[in-house]
Amino acid sequence: MKIVYCLQGLHYSGGTERITTAKANYLVSHGIDVYIITTEDNDRQSFFPLDTRVKHCDLGLNLYAHWSNSLLKKIYFHIRNKWKFQHSLTILLNEIKPDIVISTFCGEVIPLSHWKGRKILEYHYSRYAFEQKRRITAFRFYDDWKYRQHLKAIKRYDRFVVLTHEDAQNWTEFDNVAIIPNINGFECEQSASLKNPVVVAVGRLVEHKGFDKLIEAWSIVCKRTEGWTLHIYGEGALRNELQKLIDEKGLGNRCFLAGLCSNIKEKYLESSIFTLSSVYEGFGLVLLEAMTCGVPVVSFACPCGPRAIIADGENGFLVPPGNVEELADKLIYLIQHPEKRKEMGMKAKQSTENFSEEKVMRQWIELFEDLCKEKK
Repeated sequence: MKIVYCLQGLHYSGGTERITTAKANYLVSHGIDVYIITTEDNDRQSFFPLDTRVKHCDLGLNLYAHWSNSLLKKIYFHIRNKWKFQHSLTILLNEIKPDIVISTFCGEVIPLSHWKGRKILEYHYSRYAFEQKRRITAFRFYDDWKYRQHLKAIKRYDRFVVLTHEDAQNWTEFDNVAIIPNINGFECEQSASLKNPVVVAVGRLVEHKGFDKLIEAWSIVCKRTEGWTLHIYGEGALRNELQKLIDEKGLGNRCFLAGLCSNIKEKYLESSIFTLSSVYEGFGLVLLEAMTCGVPVVSFACPCGPRAIIADGENGFLVPPGNVEELADKLIYLIQHPEKRKEMGMKAKQSTENFSEEKVMRQWIELFEDLCKEKK
């Protein structure tokens, strides 16, 4: 079997890149030929370890290099690059002759939808995130047009793979939807002691991560507990705004914007609770990472992902989206009940086996085999 993945680039450090390289590495180790086609790498190395048997082909098109140009130049380069991409991609696919081509919903989603062979579209976010891309600005007409083009493209794929049953219910207009969760590629043999008075959150400092809500909840926690600190790992455009909120709440010695971390596993193991305050997620891999380290979690039940990962009251707590008071209450409960923390942490680690590489990749291979049996 010969499989091709298409995505923007491997040098990025995002979740899509991490999951794609993990899947590619698994497949080649099981005798499947894997190619990865990118457009933006330009001889830059993969950020995540890539098996040497995976064949990486970069088209060198730099599709996003002209965003800073004037509007007319943007339009010109967009049209030119779209044609070049379709042409180059088609030539390369005709040379490779893959059994299945997989789009990761990057710039190739529409061009690849016209490919005559078997093809899969996998979406690493959710319908909620998909809808948020339609801006209420002067570009709304372009966004609406692109939105409709994407919906047409989804119908042309043999399978449209989403991450959760929850999100699948949001795409009921399509009859090609399949559900396969993300791999938990995070490994940790140890378990956190859960004795340190530390709560951890991880994510980009951007609006949809909801860290402003978390800081508000933490200000309530600080009024009712002593000694515990919150550490938020990540960087982003809202750093100054969030730091200002921390200062206004008088939390300077109990809430820290800790920046990027090269060894987040160490931080999980040093913590006793993990919390997620997002407005929406595609899946919530950071939840699985923390739980793999035996850390109980408290999360908003946002769309989509937390409900698929957390069994409320067993391996963590689910809180109604945006409910700051209840988020604070659940954090306080775990702070004040160390035995419950320990019990939930143990169950959290056990539950991550549902997302093991072996279990998830078995589902992918079954999907590949089913598609290859179907007649075009």
